[in-house]
Amino acid sequence: IEPKVEYQVTIPQVEPVSRGLITFAFISTWIAIALGIISSLLFLIPMAGELSRGGLRDELSGVAAGGIILGVLAMSVFMAAMLFTAIVYMVVLYRGWKCLQSLRLISPGSALDMPTPGTALGLLFIPMYNFYWIFPCYMGFEKYGVELARARGLTYKGPTSGFAKGFGILCLLSVTLLLPLFPLLIVALTIMSYMLALRINDMITVLGRPFMIDR
Repeated sequence: IEPKVEYQVTIPQVEPVSRGLITFAFISTWIAIALGIISSLLFLIPMAGELSRGGLRDELSGVAAGGIILGVLAMSVFMAAMLFTAIVYMVVLYRGWKCLQSLRLISPGSALDMPTPGTALGLLFIPMYNFYWIFPCYMGFEKYGVELARARGLTYKGPTSGFAKGFGILCLLSVTLLLPLFPLLIVALTIMSYMLALRINDMITVLGRPFMIDR
């Protein structure tokens, strides 16, 4: 009988995203919202003024042209700020799922249906299907994070399933035609996105530390 060979596998560290960067992204979102409102006003008010004077002419007045140019610039900054925030939150999401992948080695039976980081993030970009996937994508952090924390003797500090479910519901409501509640939904969604990113990052800080397992 050949002796059983035991060896150790080192699970590399998954670095959390800087909390300062997440907070900066959150602030950028509010700046983007403000610039979106300003750009709309700077663009629409001059256009309305021209229309009230008998329609658009070949040459806009200096004030109208200046307002439209400022509106376009503000809209460009708005789009850049929103893109930056989205990238930061996607990096947090990707790293969150990446740190959970060690569960495949520690307890394979608990991770049979666990998505890879790329799958978890990529499915959010599929139209219509993302309305469903947003729930298992974020609720899965507690499902697999608790198992991983228990296996390593740690405390789970990530988002709860209830919080993730509330975030998903809010996302669905924000794309409906609830126009009277739309500003309130956007404000709530912005705050919850920030809180969710922080909680995922806290989970990465705890569960993403390097460790060794016997094989």
